[in-house]
Amino acid sequence: MGQVCLFEIPEFINEKEQNLFKLIKYIGQLEMEQISISAEYWQNILDSQLISQIEQQHIQESVLIIEKKQKDQSLQEEERNLNQDLNQYIENKEKKKAVRKENQHLKVYEHFTINPQKLYIIQEKPNNSIMLQKHLEKTGAITKPAFDVNQITDDSPPLEKEIIDKLNTMNRTPRQKYQFPQTSNQELGWHSNNSHSLSPSKFTYPRKLCKETNYANDYFTMNKISPYSNKFK
Repeated sequence: MGQVCLFEIPEFINEKEQNLFKLIKYIGQLEMEQISISAEYWQNILDSQLISQIEQQHIQESVLIIEKKQKDQSLQEEERNLNQDLNQYIENKEKKKAVRKENQHLKVYEHFTINPQKLYIIQEKPNNSIMLQKHLEKTGAITKPAFDVNQITDDSPPLEKEIIDKLNTMNRTPRQKYQFPQTSNQELGWHSNNSHSLSPSKFTYPRKLCKETNYANDYFTMNKISPYSNKFK
């Protein structure tokens, strides 16, 4: 395969046949696996009877290599398609098995309940504020009674005892929730009461108002400037 076919090109052949001889002359320098010429093309060259016996043998070897390569490619493609179909079948079988197993152990819990750890408080609309409605009701701006959150109507669904107990335990301390401490940290202060007074701190001095300070506050609210300021508008 690595030998080069050296021969003289006859003068009586045409240009097309000369190009064919040039191709055959350098065919020994090429790797046949990289040539994309079909085996039928090489067979036509053999049938033309324009080449010597050595060159015919060389081309026949090339034809066998190309045919073997094409056969191997077809076998690999068939095997790849077969494996792909088999893998798809196995995958579908495993999916059906997983779904069937899930349906066997699936239990739909239709009883509604509340998880206190996942309650999200949504801010009320400004127009539905209870304090605002009470203020407008006192001033006579509206005659509609204030909206009561705890107002229960006949259309309201009844709350079960389990839900009410969960809502009541949201703001309780661990000592109010449990009879015994649940962690080692809770054991430290479980049996102790408040060790200090809950009265305001002695260093707290709330601001006391009088007539003068009330006047100054109202003045600043109306004019946006302190009555004691030296700046002029």
